[in-house]
Amino acid sequence: MLLPYVAAYNSAAAPAALATVAHALGATDAARGLRDLVEALHTPTDLAALGVPADGLDQVVEAALLAVGDRNPRRPDTPSLRRLLDDAYAGRPPGTY
Repeated sequence: MLLPYVAAYNSAAAPAALATVAHALGATDAARGLRDLVEALHTPTDLAALGVPADGLDQVVEAALLAVGDRNPRRPDTPSLRRLLDDAYAGRPPGTY
């Protein structure tokens, strides 16, 4: 469910890898292709449907910052991750983070 958002977040930092993902999905954009896949599988498209409480998103950001560290193609930052999670919570399509 979060993978489309993570792809959008990392798009500028890993363009070749995400181009490969997009190509494999028959899409022009990895985030959009992954979102289309989630929808085609009729799986939840938002964190709210998974039972994540709205007031817990800040805790998720803090945990993600600690868990990811330098292992992500793009170093995570609090404002970007919070926007990503707000979109994921509401089920909005992945944006620019």
